Amino acid sequence: MPRLLHLSLIGLLVGLFLMPFGALADKASATRKDDAEFLMQAGVAAFDRGDLEQARELLEAARARGLKSPSLRYNLGVLYYRIERYDLSQKAFQGLLSGRHDALARYNLGLVARARGRPLEARHWFQQVLETTEEQKLRQLAQIQLEEQPSSPLPVSEPWLRFVSLGAGYENNLALRPESVATGLSDSFSEVVLAGQGAILALGQGERSAQALHVSGSLFRRQFHSEDAFTSDAGELGLAWVSRGVEARREAGLRQSYFQLGGEPREMHTSLLLKYRRNNCRSFSHNGRCDLSLIVSRVRAFDGFEGYGGMRYLARAGYRHDWKHWRASARLSLEFNAREDIAEEDQFFSVSPRRQESILKLDYRGWRSWTLGGELAYRYSDYPDPYRLSGNTEGESGRRVDHLFGVELAAEYALTAAWSVSVAAGYRNNDSSLNQYRYDNHVYQVSIDSLF
Repeated sequence: MPRLLHLSLIGLLVGLFLMPFGALADKASATRKDDAEFLMQAGVAAFDRGDLEQARELLEAARARGLKSPSLRYNLGVLYYRIERYDLSQKAFQGLLSGRHDALARYNLGLVARARGRPLEARHWFQQVLETTEEQKLRQLAQIQLEEQPSSPLPVSEPWLRFVSLGAGYENNLALRPESVATGLSDSFSEVVLAGQGAILALGQGERSAQALHVSGSLFRRQFHSEDAFTSDAGELGLAWVSRGVEARREAGLRQSYFQLGGEPREMHTSLLLKYRRNNCRSFSHNGRCDLSLIVSRVRAFDGFEGYGGMRYLARAGYRHDWKHWRASARLSLEFNAREDIAEEDQFFSVSPRRQESILKLDYRGWRSWTLGGELAYRYSDYPDPYRLSGNTEGESGRRVDHLFGVELAAEYALTAAWSVSVAAGYRNNDSSLNQYRYDNHVYQVSIDSLF
């Protein structure tokens, strides 16, 4: 019975709100006599008689003619929902955010998320309807969706996620490894990122949880055009047990990571990962998300980098909150290193810092295709074993303590539901107790990204 009620409510919503927008299209076509308006009117008529393929052709043709009205966006969203093109439906309804029909768009985005098997995302949208509209009918429908319990098991696995990014940029002070002095060298670069993750084996499911074996992998390369010695490569391959519930997600797995610098292998990390995520983690809000993670890594160093071998321990805690058109997040990291360090005759360099890092981010998502954001970061690094440098070596000896401050501004423009263009500008300043480790750094980058 709950499932039948859920389906009938979806049908009611589509019928209830399609008619006013169809009437709006009739009125516009009658007054403006514009080709695009006529195409939209014909598309609505085709939808009404059940010819969804012709409705799609006509509505998309109206869009191609330059029509960008809220009514066209809404009708496209409903059409894509009916033909189960949920990615396109989501993009269409997102185009209505921050306009007159913002609350309606958020409700429909909740329905789209539920149809895609994303109950937590759906709950997020329905809760936003309650927080942003005074329209009683819409509030009642959103409240029903929030109170409704899952009537069928969660999907055994989440959809596969794939990410591709192609970028180019400029950076100064290239040798910014934590143990390296600033060089003053600057260069342009090109960058490639490939990543993917998804379930490969279902391990069991119930009404409110599902377990599966997940695999993940990524490749990264930043190629400097003149300073080849600073070209960086990294790769990761992971296998994890994942348990997903309505409110929480748990993960335990192993990950193998490889790092290369200037064409020379540097480090191999074999890591144990434990992760926990909980939605609605604050009792006063349905829009909060908490994350906890612990990573323990055994580091194998290659020839020339033997001092980096040893152990690395990393713990992170994060919180993210969404309200209206804003998203804010905070993350705290604690890191402990027990490396071999670098000892050469009477000299000693520590590569075993103890670190605390805080990152604050704020994004604005109120425009149709644009997202603007900013980030503030602070990292404290303490190297407990004092540096010893010989008398004929430039630089200071003593205990090293660093205070790294960073700021970044970024903008992203959505080209389609899957593709976007982003630009970013970042600045970092490291204030160190040892003079040779003081530096500032600028990075400017533009990239085209796809998440599908």
